[in-house]
Amino acid sequence: MPLPPGESEPLHALADRFDTLYIRLDDLPPADAAEYLPGLRRLLADAHDLTNDALHLLFNLSNPASHPGSVPVSPVALMTLGTAVTRSASVSTDLANAAAAQVMRSAAQRQPATPPSTRQDTAQPYDASVEKALDSLEDCAEGCRIAARLATHQPQPARVPLHLAVSTPAADIGRSLTSYQHAALHTIAQGQATLRQTAGGRRYISAPGGREILLTTYEALARNGLATRDTRTPLAFGQPLTTTDLGQRTLAHLPPAPTAPVPGHPLRSIPAPATSPRH
Repeated sequence: MPLPPGESEPLHALADRFDTLYIRLDDLPPADAAEYLPGLRRLLADAHDLTNDALHLLFNLSNPASHPGSVPVSPVALMTLGTAVTRSASVSTDLANAAAAQVMRSAAQRQPATPPSTRQDTAQPYDASVEKALDSLEDCAEGCRIAARLATHQPQPARVPLHLAVSTPAADIGRSLTSYQHAALHTIAQGQATLRQTAGGRRYISAPGGREILLTTYEALARNGLATRDTRTPLAFGQPLTTTDLGQRTLAHLPPAPTAPVPGHPLRSIPAPATSPRH
């Protein structure tokens, strides 16, 4: 028996919290700034609390008997949420590694005799750890939303095979899109959206007006045959994103894209990540 749509709200709220933590981490000052370590400590504490809350929700959903009036949740939804909890736990580890790397770097810089290569090595774990934490947070948010759709038996457009999407009428595809996917498709159709990669290896999408499109959202559109990218251009310069013919036909059947944040699928307007390594 699926959950009523309203009862999946805790999963959407959890996804929003992962998104918020992602934004805060991405906006963290450079490692050599005075506010870096205090900010990282706050993020680490909040990441730990978020993991605990996600685990608590997983326990509650897996044991409806402990909550009168609740209904069982599908095993697939529980496994999806469980994967998000596991990734969430890794965020705390990555943030702790980033903090330790910065402490080691600061200690090395206070020793003039320390070879430059040693100082450079102490900085590398920071870049890798923060990038891993950002990727995990993005996956956690998307996992919670997928779990919510699975728990309520709502369709998951991101998992529709490409050959089915191509053979499905554009109007039907449009009705199956989430509000976030709808807005992303509209933004891509406007032009100037590009797929880029940081020096640390993390991919992100840069869109006009500072509007962010999550990489997982673009990948869902691409798998459905609605959007594509020009792979002839290096990622460092930005691979242009465009809508396909099917994407254009789908947009023709849709109302104007939402301009306000949609519950469970927030439209974040944040600066694009820097293309140079973090300091």
